[in-house]
Amino acid sequence: MIGSTSTRGKGQYLVEELGHDAVVTRDAGPVQDQLRAVAPDGIDAIFDNVGGNSCWPRWPSPAAAPGSVSSARCPPRRWAFSVPRWFEEFSRGLRNGTLTFPHTRLPGIDQAPRALCELLEGRHAGTVLVEL
Repeated sequence: MIGSTSTRGKGQYLVEELGHDAVVTRDAGPVQDQLRAVAPDGIDAIFDNVGGNSCWPRWPSPAAAPGSVSSARCPPRRWAFSVPRWFEEFSRGLRNGTLTFPHTRLPGIDQAPRALCELLEGRHAGTVLVEL
């Protein structure tokens, strides 16, 4: 599994703590070059939970589902991508502990500006949530 994140430090976390095989990062040069280096035979599938699929359509070996799960609009090319099946597998992994979901919770709507600033600064690994 290849991860994608903003910094090499977070990339190290993805590999060492979360078990990714490789990582591409914003601060390590052109994403296309990094992807070619870590996946020379192409990519079978992409799960993008951010929705920023700007680099995926140009990847020379198109993936199964570019874009976020909520807006996956490209037809599968290599295997049958199933959003419901993905949610089922993801949920099962969270319940049985084989998957983790790194996140930071900040309590109260008054923390929303702080959450946004810290998210944009890349201070946290994973999702930043504001609890209402």
